[in-house]
Amino acid sequence: AEELDIRIEESALKEMMELISASQQQIIAGDYGTDDLKHGITLLTSNAGSMTIDQAMEEIQKLPASTRSKIRSIDHLRAALRGIVVQQELINRAVDKGYNQDEKFLEKYEKWVATNLIAQKYHHIYEKIEIPENEIIDYYEKNKNEFIRDVHLKVQDIIVLSEADAKEIIGKLKSGSDFTDLAKKQSLRNDVEQTGGISPFVPLSRFGDYKDTFKNAPLHQLIGPLKIDNFYMIARVIARENQRPLTFEEVHEGIKEVLKQEKKSKSIKVYLDNLRSEHQITIDQDKVASVPVLKYN
Repeated sequence: AEELDIRIEESALKEMMELISASQQQIIAGDYGTDDLKHGITLLTSNAGSMTIDQAMEEIQKLPASTRSKIRSIDHLRAALRGIVVQQELINRAVDKGYNQDEKFLEKYEKWVATNLIAQKYHHIYEKIEIPENEIIDYYEKNKNEFIRDVHLKVQDIIVLSEADAKEIIGKLKSGSDFTDLAKKQSLRNDVEQTGGISPFVPLSRFGDYKDTFKNAPLHQLIGPLKIDNFYMIARVIARENQRPLTFEEVHEGIKEVLKQEKKSKSIKVYLDNLRSEHQITIDQDKVASVPVLKYN
């Protein structure tokens, strides 16, 4: 069988992850900016064709909510996209081989289509939910104390495999070597040639067990070596943004999404109730009684 060659554009994948993060219930506006994203750019290509960010977002929305909620990192998103492409290709290949004439296959396929149609309908209902501006303002005023932007740091680092390598680099830095030059020569980060090891501003919580170390470190003071999984890091904080309240404009869209989520179940219930009122549903009690029931001793 022909192997499915899936190639994902990493920069587009990162943009999509930022878009997903911005749309989830994380009212931490300002961490990611999505206004300038070009969602029509190609995200992945395979033997079966290509997919843009917009198309991929549509496919992600078809996944069950429990599955979507697990997409919390680029690795999770990459795995989900590969799964979507593989599933689509398996269906295409099954049809090419004539499995679409097989009753068992048709039964499973129809269930799969029905599940996706239901998911699409629920998504359509969700998108049509309108939240009045006064409700968003009221939510903000009642929960102001929760809308705090954490301390954000811009850090420059060098990642190496051994503690000995890390200590050697620290020695060179203390002797006057340039941090950026050493990062480009010795750091294991894939993008170090472009970034020099400098990250964008990230919240303090990203530093896990070392957050106090980074929070209290003076600017440009060497930190490390720090053991992270199977690697060692030498770092320095090069800029700091202090904790501050988030403005209404920053959290507006996040609050709107939270309120839409709160109204989602009610909106779906109204939709189903309307369906029941418009279509007569009867239950044949005789047929129900004739269905065999398993008995356990």
